[in-house]
Amino acid sequence: MYYAKHFFMLDSNNEYYEVTEIEIPNSVKSIGSWAFFGCSSLTNVVIPNSVKSIGVGAFIYCSSLESIVIPNSVKSIGYYAFYGCSSLTSVVIPNSVTSIGQYAFYGCSSLTIYCEATFEPSGWDYYWDYYSDNSSIRVYWGVKDE
Repeated sequence: MYYAKHFFMLDSNNEYYEVTEIEIPNSVKSIGSWAFFGCSSLTNVVIPNSVKSIGVGAFIYCSSLESIVIPNSVKSIGYYAFYGCSSLTSVVIPNSVTSIGQYAFYGCSSLTIYCEATFEPSGWDYYWDYYSDNSSIRVYWGVKDE
């Protein structure tokens, strides 16, 4: 499998610059599997309310990713979605998320997850919140994002 570790764009002076932040357009309904695989320079992603699902391994190994907001429109997060996002420190999972795949946040050892749900929904895989062998990420339940 081939993937890009870095995104580059051309500016108005016809010079390349490295992309570290991405705002996904409102026309996007789903973030596909492996969409940002290994984009180690990516630090921030803005997901619009049009997105209903985050695919398998969508942000896997985005090791510099510090910030991501999951909107209320998202219903599912695929397995390995944020695997290896070691710079990610905080994520709010809205009530709308009914499905999370296994190891979705594996390797996110600095992460604290705030869930709007008051308890773990039945559609979330048993290992969704593991970050290493037999260790779980800090998860807080019943937290509203104001």
